[in-house]
Amino acid sequence: MNPKITVVVNSIKGTKTEKNVLKAFAGESQARMRYDFYASQAKKEGL
Repeated sequence: MNPKITVVVNSIKGTKTEKNVLKAFAGESQARMRYDFYASQAKKEGL
């Protein structure tokens, strides 16, 4: 891991910021999975 990223990660550990970043990342990851799923379905249906 990039040393600068390590410093940032370590500096926010256990903070509300860390919690918010993890929550946002999880939400964006779920959205990406939904977009990919629906794109796949549309492709199968020839849309």
